[in-house]
Amino acid sequence: MRTDETRAVINAGREVVRREAAALTALATRIDDSFAHAVRRVESCRGRVVTSGIGKSGLVAARHASLLSTIGIPAFHVHAGDALHGDAGAITSDDVLMAFSYSGETTEVCNLAGLVQARGVPVIAITGAPLSELAAKADIVLELPACTEADSLGLVPSCSSASATGIADALAIVLMSRRGMKSREFGVNHPNGKLGRTARGV
Repeated sequence: MRTDETRAVINAGREVVRREAAALTALATRIDDSFAHAVRRVESCRGRVVTSGIGKSGLVAARHASLLSTIGIPAFHVHAGDALHGDAGAITSDDVLMAFSYSGETTEVCNLAGLVQARGVPVIAITGAPLSELAAKADIVLELPACTEADSLGLVPSCSSASATGIADALAIVLMSRRGMKSREFGVNHPNGKLGRTARGV
């Protein structure tokens, strides 16, 4: 029989998931013309998709670069702080920058966006603040819904991270579908592990 403490822990965990699910439901209503423009911008990219961010947004950005690479879209992640200390040299005018910042005011991310835009690099911003500095420096803004984080302080990136991951996944999977990627092609990029064996029909 469950104790009161066990029930409280279970209910608290379920509430976190409910709040993140609500953020994703709200996100679905934000997928609009800007999303379609972002898809076409990536499809027309002659170079690589570069993702960047700081903190938890940076981790979401790094995951997105990895996912794009898996589906055959050349991509890499650069930490926004490192980019401003020399790594921005890897970004060329043939590339596209996808900059992740929920607040839209992260100094390093905003500065990187301004730096590469001056080189003619298109910038796609993923942010919850459409009137932010980052949004103002972007060619395309993918707006995340306003949300309250799931923790008691309302500070830990949870609902916002779920939204950023959701829009990134939507972008990657739509691109994959439009490219007509077959399972064996997926397996070429992901040959190892159970997933790779399944993709290659082994």
